[in-house]
Amino acid sequence: MKNRRLPERQQVDYWRAAAPQLAAGSYLLRDFLIEVPGLHWHQHPEIELIQFLGGHGHRFIGDSVAPFAPGDVYLLGGDLPHGWARRTGEKARTRVLQFRPGALGDLIPTHHELSGVRALLGAARPGLRLKGPARDAASDFLAAASHWRPGDGRRVSGLLSFLVECALALGDGRRLEPLSSGPTGDTAGEDPSFDRLLLSLHERRGEALTQKEVAASVGRKPAAFSRWFSRRTQAPFERYLLELRLSGAARALIEGTEPIGEIAAENGFVSLTHFYRAFRRRHGLTPAAFREKAQRALER
Repeated sequence: MKNRRLPERQQVDYWRAAAPQLAAGSYLLRDFLIEVPGLHWHQHPEIELIQFLGGHGHRFIGDSVAPFAPGDVYLLGGDLPHGWARRTGEKARTRVLQFRPGALGDLIPTHHELSGVRALLGAARPGLRLKGPARDAASDFLAAASHWRPGDGRRVSGLLSFLVECALALGDGRRLEPLSSGPTGDTAGEDPSFDRLLLSLHERRGEALTQKEVAASVGRKPAAFSRWFSRRTQAPFERYLLELRLSGAARALIEGTEPIGEIAAENGFVSLTHFYRAFRRRHGLTPAAFREKAQRALER
């Protein structure tokens, strides 16, 4: 399967400049002004909390395309492709906080009381839109965090308090709205071997994978593997793999101009008819109509 990338001029690597700070277990908080036209499409291993402070346009999160406006807040899982396209004639201002689960030390994976935070970070893997009290909590936290210097203990306690408050809203669509079709699950770094398995599935989603084959690769029998996998992802293996393939195909439709048949094949769909049927059931649009919608959003 080909490794697809957008032209370099459209890549935005905000996080690389702060790699030493992030590696030290802290987090990065910065304000950005989006002035350049086009889609600023990027991804990074950090979890991201982003607030739009001004301007209008369209946001691209995984395979989800929709308008953004001042006040919108999103929580995005690590390695989730995302980007912003400002409206013609406007500038967009954002406040972005990026962190790794390690910013909170061993608290998340080892404390049962924080199981809700682990579930929240799993749910954020395909992106969450924060609404109502959850959005207000994010706004308050980001405003306060902009005044905290590195080394201030409130950086950690404030982040943890915000995550706990958001976790209480899990399952309430009025406060946390799931976005793209990417798989979710409680996988916040507590099992490195499982993280490696998910990465492998992502990289090999174009292959003819079977549950039996994948189970054998991690030394488990199919029945035990099925329980282990479903418990962590909240989805059976086959459904998880289908969502992974659909998400990859949708991102390819957004990113480039490859023929739809090639995109389907690269993402593991042997039958084009099956791909069209599954894609339309997930997005309510044909692949061609989905691509057209994304292109129209970029031209506004």
